Amino acid sequence: MDIEKLKRKRQKNVQEQNALKKHYMRELAIDFRESPEEYIWLRNVLTQNSLDVNQGILISLSGCLEQGPVEECSAVWISSDSRFYELIVILKYGTQEIDEIESVTEITDSIEINAHQRGTGKSFGQLAIELIRELL
Repeated sequence: MDIEKLKRKRQKNVQEQNALKKHYMRELAIDFRESPEEYIWLRNVLTQNSLDVNQGILISLSGCLEQGPVEECSAVWISSDSRFYELIVILKYGTQEIDEIESVTEITDSIEINAHQRGTGKSFGQLAIELIRELL
């Protein structure tokens, strides 16, 4: 599938929507691997919580929301054994300096893993599992 054409397409079928979601997840995972200096804070949080940065991939990073002198960042990590983790971290604004680790929670049981969701095709969890198998 030509992702660039797909990005511009207004009406996408379910398979195209899934391909685009997986493409964005892949881009984030690869960026995490190839640009470690951009994710120092996240690498530190993973390491502090016994999660190997080489045995998993970053599949979601919610925009760091500014809250005064700090930013709240949320990420989802999938380990090589298909366990999902949500990380919520407070950073000092404009830096990668950790102010507080709010939580690192295994969320595997709350992630739907379904290859045939009605109306949306593959679930987020299914796409993530496929992607980690491709990248590791």
